Amino acid sequence: MTTPADELITLTIPGSAHFSESLSEHILTRHRQQLPDLRHVHVFFPNTMAVQQFRYQLASNTAHYGAVIGGFVGSLSQWLEQQDNTGDTGQTRISASARQLLLIEALKQHPELFAEENHWQVCDSLLNLFDELCLCPYPWLDKDLPEWLKQLQQAYQADDELPLLNQEARIVHTLWQAWQTQLASMELTDTSSLHRQRLLSPISKAVSSCVFYIVGYEQLSPLEQAWCQQLASVATVMTVQQGQPPGSGPVVGDADRMQHILDQIFQHQPDFYQRCQQLRQAHGPFPLDHIQLFDAMSAEQEAQAVDLYIRQQLLAGKRNIAVVTENRKLARRLRALLERASVSIQDTAGWSLATTSAAACVERWLECIEQDFSHLPLLDLLKSPFFCSEDERDSHLQQVYRFEQDIVLHENIANDLSRYRRAIAYRSARLSRSDPQLVDALNKQLDRIEQASAQIRQHYLGDCSIETSQWLNSLMASLESLGILDQFTNDIAGQRINHELAQLQQACLHGDPVVNWQDFRTWLGSMLEREQFKPHSQTAAVKIMNLKQAQYCRFDSLIIAGANAAVFPGKASALPFFNQSVRSALKLRFWHQDKDYQCYQFQQLLLAADQLLITWQSEQNGEWLAASPWVQSIQNIAEQGFNLRLHNQELLALIPHSTVTRHQAELL
Repeated sequence: MTTPADELITLTIPGSAHFSESLSEHILTRHRQQLPDLRHVHVFFPNTMAVQQFRYQLASNTAHYGAVIGGFVGSLSQWLEQQDNTGDTGQTRISASARQLLLIEALKQHPELFAEENHWQVCDSLLNLFDELCLCPYPWLDKDLPEWLKQLQQAYQADDELPLLNQEARIVHTLWQAWQTQLASMELTDTSSLHRQRLLSPISKAVSSCVFYIVGYEQLSPLEQAWCQQLASVATVMTVQQGQPPGSGPVVGDADRMQHILDQIFQHQPDFYQRCQQLRQAHGPFPLDHIQLFDAMSAEQEAQAVDLYIRQQLLAGKRNIAVVTENRKLARRLRALLERASVSIQDTAGWSLATTSAAACVERWLECIEQDFSHLPLLDLLKSPFFCSEDERDSHLQQVYRFEQDIVLHENIANDLSRYRRAIAYRSARLSRSDPQLVDALNKQLDRIEQASAQIRQHYLGDCSIETSQWLNSLMASLESLGILDQFTNDIAGQRINHELAQLQQACLHGDPVVNWQDFRTWLGSMLEREQFKPHSQTAAVKIMNLKQAQYCRFDSLIIAGANAAVFPGKASALPFFNQSVRSALKLRFWHQDKDYQCYQFQQLLLAADQLLITWQSEQNGEWLAASPWVQSIQNIAEQGFNLRLHNQELLALIPHSTVTRHQAELL
């Protein structure tokens, strides 16, 4: 039986070690007397991919025991949800879209704070700030304005009251209190508030015999870290870190040789040539020679290089290949190239629902409403696979082709359903060889579109502000009249669109502010951009993920794509509330902290595979694009310190031949 240590115990796994394997071996060694019963062991991970690898490794290491009864493996929030003993509080959890409507209503109740046209600009920023404040253990959050002013003055390190500080504190305090009051009065809660309630609930004594392993403790919010400290007084809690996260103690001795190497490469002390000399003396050849670099002349060349490299690795027998990128446009292009080569892919990051063809169909319909059925969005809508059933598609596309050629191009009609009809009648009367059935079919299509758009066009042309639910119901009625919602049921992305539209209807039950057309479009568009779409959940040899999802994982081969300075590390975004230094003083996430941690994650990825390719786009529209400074550090040390070029020249030579072969195959 393990007794509580009343404090957190830190377990450090070297960055060069297989994280899941090392952690599973540690757990099995420490708890070997309880095997095969590990129900008392709970392991928290911050990302799903690491959970999958750890479970697989634990099962592999305990295969000789037969069936092993395991404990919990997942995220902290998932564990708290399973352990939730708060009972039925009568509160309803609301979606992100409902939160936006409620906050817009709150902003409308305080017109003195912001101009109405700025409401949507600050809505998401405020919600993100509220989520962060909700996970801070500050008692002054529920206090009056003078206490807020006192705390913010300390954060700003201001001895005297500052007008701008007072104004900022008043705005945030007013809206925070209004937000909390509105949720309480309507018996609603959101994900962050519910998570806070669970963290503040008493910890059950039943977990006193359990052992908790918390991976990525440094990523937790202040309130979550305080909960872990409290848990340590009841049960045994070990924080597990990989290498040397920012803020942790220095590496002692030669406990992690590769961490020392990374420090010498990425740190600025001592000077560059001293670090090169120290590396040569201590390690001889370049210690990161498993890394290859590729600077592409265009986004397409970068995607082709990654595609070719992946297929090379597959031919070499690699079955655990990861592409880590924050560039979703590059990921989509890469996915298209790999699927064309019949390579199965697991896109763990997914992409925005707004980028799917189903969302594009909705967008084109909205553009038709706004642009008086301009020929560009109208033709895109008519050509959409969701506009007609599959058995009618061939004849329908033939009708659309004749409409485009005869009416739009030859008659030069750019918009307006009435003008389209007159042009059809005029051309039919002028040309004796016209097909009466085609003319009738085109007129029926235009009548169908006009009838479907009647209600929503009336609202739009009236330039009026109405309840959000009215805009939404009008949109859904028009899509249903066109048969688009029915066609969505036959498509994975379309099913998601239907589901999310139904969720928006539910959101309007909690808050239904009066908005204009542009506000409705903003609200609808934010949902499509926020919701992620993952078409396939099955495992595959090739996985596409972002930096956070790849942390604590091990791969046979790894590609870090899109490694430009604009992404790694990027730059601080302008925040409407609390500058970076104030966020630091309040223990909120701030950019320099995020940058340092992203650099740490990047460094650990360099050790996550035996073969590693880093790619970036070096030119765009004739302008030079900078590579990530972290990549430049590796390149400079290798070239200046070891006279070694890491660039993959083979890919550069093979890409033109690969492209020709691909085009020839498409022609066949």
